Amino acid sequence: MKKIFQIITILLFVSGSFSFPQSENKLIHISLGAKNNFNNNDFHHYWESVIGFGTEFRFEHAIGELGGGLSIMRFDKKIESAKSFYGVDYYFLYRNSFRLVGNTEIILGFDAGIFEFRFDDDGDLQSSAEKNEREFAIKIMTGLSYAFSDSWKVELTTAYNHIYTKKKIELFYLNLGLIKSFSAPEWLKDFLE
Repeated sequence: MKKIFQIITILLFVSGSFSFPQSENKLIHISLGAKNNFNNNDFHHYWESVIGFGTEFRFEHAIGELGGGLSIMRFDKKIESAKSFYGVDYYFLYRNSFRLVGNTEIILGFDAGIFEFRFDDDGDLQSSAEKNEREFAIKIMTGLSYAFSDSWKVELTTAYNHIYTKKKIELFYLNLGLIKSFSAPEWLKDFLE
């Protein structure tokens, strides 16, 4: 846990030192994306992931982009004694970026939230506690984004997700997303300051 917080502190320091002044025109960003789990550890002896999908809402702030996200990914059992489940990830997010070249930016960020295991009910689960398990999770991410118009970007990122269960679960993701940016309405701009 201490190592995760050290990495987050370093990311905040590095990303803050590369920040650019924000424009008067505050932006809201909405993204849709697909993700795949690509690492292999003890967890993957029992479950195999299927491509997942997610969405994020971000708004510009003086310290970077803040917001929230939701993603869902299916994990099919590999052995009979395990249960297949949907992994639902609810999280708060922080993002910061700096220009690399042209319309390409490097993104750094982290997420903190709840990872929910929604197990398949084959008629043998006795209570809702057996159907759903919720655990705290922290995710660290980095990647590239490319703006191909004034209001559209494509983003390719990788993320490390640490889920705090009794037995540590570590998932690495590759994400591909499309982001649409909007000008914040006047009534919201003061809130985003």
